[in-house]
Parts: sequence; structure tokens; C-alpha cells
Amino acid sequence: MTLYDLPNLERVLKAEGVEVLSQLSDLRIKGVRKLAFPSLPSVETFNAIGNTEYSNNGDGGASILWGIAGSMHNLKKLSIVCFYELKVLPNELNSLSSLQELHISGCNKLESIAECVLQATMNKLTSLRQLRFTGGDKNGTLPNGLEGIPSLQNLYLSSFPSLVTLPDWLGTMTSLQTLEIRQCHRLTSLPASFQGLINLHELHIYECPMLVDRCKQGTGEDWLKIAHVPKLELTVEPEPSFYEKMMSLLKSRLLWRIRFDIFDMMIDDDLL
Repeated sequence: MTLYDLPNLERVLKAEGVEVLSQLSDLRIKGVRKLAFPSLPSVETFNAIGNTEYSNNGDGGASILWGIAGSMHNLKKLSIVCFYELKVLPNELNSLSSLQELHISGCNKLESIAECVLQATMNKLTSLRQLRFTGGDKNGTLPNGLEGIPSLQNLYLSSFPSLVTLPDWLGTMTSLQTLEIRQCHRLTSLPASFQGLINLHELHIYECPMLVDRCKQGTGEDWLKIAHVPKLELTVEPEPSFYEKMMSLLKSRLLWRIRFDIFDMMIDDDLL
């Protein structure tokens, strides 16, 4: 179910105390500021989108996040996107024991994620396997506490323009299997502890020119830190978007179609 731009919506119940939407598994909301969530035990995927434009209007709708855990205790995938005024994540997220994937993006004012969620509660999220973190490096650092997630296997870090170095505790995340670092243009090196990631199977580094240079096979200063990783992908140029890939494919097919049409015309005109 998708609820978009309904700023005055307060409830989805027919009557107080009556549970509805008992089979709902996927819920997406955007611009829904006042909704009081009913009990939604069947929801497994929840995408919450705040304002897609910057605004100084209160908390930008972030208060709606405080009702998640109490209503959707079987949640497996949670996305929190574009809450520009959000400064603290709800402590109640620690009760989401079934949560497997967490995506945080476009929450540029997020300040106390380490104290309020990561250090205090994320070590209790024993089912969490994947974390996607896009942007938000207000102080040019990653939040502390990520190392406290015992079950994390896939970590994706993207668009941290002020990030210069990765913390040494990254090497303690021994359950990590896939690590992707994207668009961290000032990132210069990997920590010495990186060799401690003995279970890391895939390392992808995109659009981090200084780091890619240091990780070059045989010659890079950080090559020995990553030599144990079976699958490596180091790219300076941006990866083509889905749209770009589709346009390239269509263009290729169109050119072949034109060639065949010209070939047919030449046959018809006995030019061959």
C-alpha cells in the first residue's frame, strides 16, 4: 500500500480498536505527517520518505518514525529517506528483532545516531544483515557503534563527501561479507585493521579516486590490505545508471534496425 502526500491523514481504521489491513506486507508513505499507525503485524517492508525538498517547517514529518516499532514488530526491511530535519533515530528501533535490512538516506542533520541507536540498541538487532548508509557525514566521520552489530554481513556506504579515513574498528566486523564504498571523493586510505575482515568475499569501491589509486594491484599502498578478498571491483568512473544502460541498448538496437532497413533497400534496388 502506498500513501503519498496526505498531510492531514490521521488514521486508517474504520473504527477505534478495530484491526484492519491484516494481510498488508508492504507499506510506503511520503508526506504523511499526522498518521497514527494501527497495529500492523503483517507488515514486513516499510519505506518512509520525508520531504523531497528542504524545509524549515518543524521536524519535517520525522515524528511519524516514532510509531514504527510499536505497530510493525515483524518488520524485516526499513528505509528512512529524506528526513532532512531528523536529528535522532527512535530508541524503540531496538525492539525490531526481525529486522534484516536497514537503509538510511538523505538524513543530513542526523547527529546522534551512534549514541541513541547504534551503541545503545543495534547490538540487540541480531537479525540485521544489511545496512545501507547514504550521506550524512556532518562531521566527516562515520557513526561509532557499527562494530556492535554482530550479524551484519553487507555494508554499503555512499556519498560521504567529507570522509577522509575509515575508522580502525572496521576491521573488527568479522561477519562482514560484502563491503561497498561509493562516492567518497576525499577518502584516502583503508585502516590497517582491514586485513582482519577474514570473511569478506566482495569489495566494491566506486568513484573514490584516491582510494582506488592506493588499492591498485601490486603497486598500491593499500593493496596488501585487500589482497585476501576474492572479488574486487575498483572503479573511478561512475557506473552507468539503469536509464543510461537502457538508452544505450535501445540505441544499439535502433542502429542495427537502420542497417537492416538499408540492406533491404539495397537488395530491392539491386545495388548489391
